[in-house]
Amino acid sequence: MESIGQSSNAAAEAAEPEPEGEAKKGSPIGTCEQMSPEAFVGRPEAASDVFSFVVVLCELWFRDRIFYLFPGVDQTTMINRDTGVEESPNIWLVPQRVSKGARAEFPEDKYCPPEWRLLMEVGWAQDPKDRPEFRDICAVLHASDIAAIEVGEAKHKDERAHA
Repeated sequence: MESIGQSSNAAAEAAEPEPEGEAKKGSPIGTCEQMSPEAFVGRPEAASDVFSFVVVLCELWFRDRIFYLFPGVDQTTMINRDTGVEESPNIWLVPQRVSKGARAEFPEDKYCPPEWRLLMEVGWAQDPKDRPEFRDICAVLHASDIAAIEVGEAKHKDERAHA
């Protein structure tokens, strides 16, 4: 029988602090503008990495940070908690909007191969179960023909010039 003031092992284990350097369970982790909706609310899963990868793919293709592809985000500011300085853009608007189903808009003035655009759109699915797996992403990227992409990009530029 335990005396008053002593605790059981279970109670002691429950009171142990989180290991140093690890996020608390249920806390959002990751780069906020590349965070999946489920990661933003602290429930990341394997498909969260697909979401983030597709965001990075989009940033690489369009050569722009994802938050600049959200209408109005670049017009907002935030106060940096560490410096107290107002900063623009308020990148925390991205995961907030993503959690509500919003997605970045593809720039109309820049070409994107249709199969990559579809990959990005599917990879940003709200429900993680609707996102492709990495093997599917790799298959699309591997099948991409650089010559066809260059022809499509030239055609897009020509169409934009004559529009």
